[in-house]
Amino acid sequence: MIPQVDTPTFIAVLSEGHTLERLGLLTVSASYDDLRPEVRDRLHLRFRTLGIGHSFFKGKLWLAPLDGASIDSCVEKVRPFFVRTLAKRETVEVDPADHVDWNRIIKLIARDAVAFALVLKAKMNPELLPRGSTIFDLSEGKPGAQGAFSVIPGLDFGRVYRATGYRVVVSCPIRFQAFDANHERPADRVATTGALTKANKHGSDVRWGFVERISHKVLPLTVLLADRRFSLTRMGIPILDRKEGAKPWF
Repeated sequence: MIPQVDTPTFIAVLSEGHTLERLGLLTVSASYDDLRPEVRDRLHLRFRTLGIGHSFFKGKLWLAPLDGASIDSCVEKVRPFFVRTLAKRETVEVDPADHVDWNRIIKLIARDAVAFALVLKAKMNPELLPRGSTIFDLSEGKPGAQGAFSVIPGLDFGRVYRATGYRVVVSCPIRFQAFDANHERPADRVATTGALTKANKHGSDVRWGFVERISHKVLPLTVLLADRRFSLTRMGIPILDRKEGAKPWF
């Protein structure tokens, strides 16, 4: 259970299990300009479909498997996306405590890892609909104008931060999106805009109820990143009063 609404709470999940200390990533000599033009659109989705997280930085492509595969398998999977040979393969340790390593490399790959885990979770529950880093609960949908679409709430797992002990904390704000019967964006943007505006005016108690019910279906979420495995298990981190000397969670 999530803590009661009268407890000051940060709507987020703290990772449990393996940490990201001395995380090993595979690098090859390649830049974004080396990609084939036809694959550049929605590139993170294309890589995640292959079970790979990635980042481009300092003339290198940084890779990590998200599906438990060997780190060396990443290069062969992504090779068709590039116009030239991927050379100078090397495994490099990155430091989450380093601001540059975190913001330019690790955070992007960790976000990919969480999004990939959401897809796997949705395969086990037909009520869940993953879209990037957000997972929607179809059972919570409310019909829109003339029943042409439904407004469906979801939890956005795309905000990934560092926590002490080389752990990860993911904040999970509520998002509302309109979907038609085929789970696509409706053509009538005027009608959907009005419905979404109304949904976003829900009070805190209603929004908290969405968080609790959806997180109950999504968590625990097992995340694989290279050779690490961690779990996002409990929604809600109590906000402790530092004036009283309490130790914060992060």
